[in-house]
Amino acid sequence: MEEVTLSTRGALWAWTVQGFPPKNPPYLGENDPEKFKPFGVGYVELPELKVEARLTEDEPAALKIGMEMELVVEPLFTDENGNEVVTFAFAPAPVD
Repeated sequence: MEEVTLSTRGALWAWTVQGFPPKNPPYLGENDPEKFKPFGVGYVELPELKVEARLTEDEPAALKIGMEMELVVEPLFTDENGNEVVTFAFAPAPVD
């Protein structure tokens, strides 16, 4: 199979805010409704394809369809051994 490299920058194609804990499993983050923090979820259009991903931004006023996004790594939770578990997400790209 041919190896494909995906771009780390793309445009926000569609989005929403996840305001309640998803079903666990498969969700591995905080699922206690009292401690859960809403997060953005969106489709980011890379030159190669569209990907569904977590967004670092959850404020609707800060998200716009078509805005440039970049791939980042962000903390998801700390496991029972004190290890930080991370996931990938897309963040608004800095304005040059």
